[in-house]
Amino acid sequence: MIWIVVFGVLAFAGGIVAVLYASSLTHKVSDIRHEVGIARERVGRIGALLGGVELPSSKRG
Repeated sequence: MIWIVVFGVLAFAGGIVAVLYASSLTHKVSDIRHEVGIARERVGRIGALLGGVELPSSKRG
C-alpha cells in the first residue's frame, strides 16, 4: 500500500514540475517574440536610413 502512495506523490510532483516548466517556457517565448519585434523595427529603420543615402557617381577619366 505504501508504494501506491509513493508513486502517487511522485506523479503529482512530476505534474507540478511539468506545469511550472511549461509556464517558464511560455514566458521565454513571449520574451523572444518581443525581442524579434524590436529587431524588426530596427531593421526597418536601418533600411529607411540606407534608402536615403545617395552615393556620388564615380567619374574616372
